[in-house]
Amino acid sequence: MFIALVVMLGALGDKDGQIAQLEAELRSMKEDSEQALAELQAEAEQDPIVPWLDDGTATGQELSSEQLQARAEELERREQELADLEAELNALEYELAEVSFGPGAHTVGRDIEVGQYRVEPESSECNWASTDHAGLELDHLSGSRTDGAPVIVDIGPEVEVFESSGCGLWYRIG
Repeated sequence: MFIALVVMLGALGDKDGQIAQLEAELRSMKEDSEQALAELQAEAEQDPIVPWLDDGTATGQELSSEQLQARAEELERREQELADLEAELNALEYELAEVSFGPGAHTVGRDIEVGQYRVEPESSECNWASTDHAGLELDHLSGSRTDGAPVIVDIGPEVEVFESSGCGLWYRIG
């Protein structure tokens, strides 16, 4: 009987120890999560996109209809700004496509226009070549640049195809 009582007390002691250990782990986890929440709130307060943290929502308070309306108006304003910027970007990309071209073979009059073009080589091997309507290479419009210096070419009506590699984007300058 005495041995059974000692074994039972020992088992209870183990349970008490386990409970105490679990409680300590729980306290530690709670402290860690509170610390993480505080860090996130501090980070969000520094974020200009989250100005609403000052209105009490971070503490779980509900927003008034005026606050909701103000938020909705701000979001609409930002959406319009974004749409305007996107339209500007699309227009610029279109303009750029009209006055520039990249590597590969380009047919004059279809892919590119007659004119003067400039490139700042992207690599140490910038090569370009032109062929006339008979398919013959035009020596005065063919070359290679390995020093990275800008290249300017005049693509005239005698050129049928202008081809380049390793040069990057050619921009029309005249």
